[in-house]
Amino acid sequence: MAGTGSIQLQYEITGNRLLQMYNTATGLDMRFGWSGDQMISEMNAAGWAIVRRYVPGPGTDEPVVWYEGAGQVKLAPSSHGTRAECGVERGSPLGAGLR
Repeated sequence: MAGTGSIQLQYEITGNRLLQMYNTATGLDMRFGWSGDQMISEMNAAGWAIVRRYVPGPGTDEPVVWYEGAGQVKLAPSSHGTRAECGVERGSPLGAGLR
């Protein structure tokens, strides 16, 4: 193994929200954005690039859809537990790639 490290987590105590995850071995510093009790984004603190964006669903921790990077859309699991994925052109409105 190349090296050892640890994962450091920072929480907001009152809302029990994960704010930061830092990997001491790799230097990866992830930050998390929230709207109320729903996580809406994950960002890489190096350059503040958005890694994932979430559209909150009806329940806690149940996103309707999320975006990987700039263009990949991942749909939430259906009632059967399966996931659908589709590639969407960068800048296209949601659903444009589904027609």
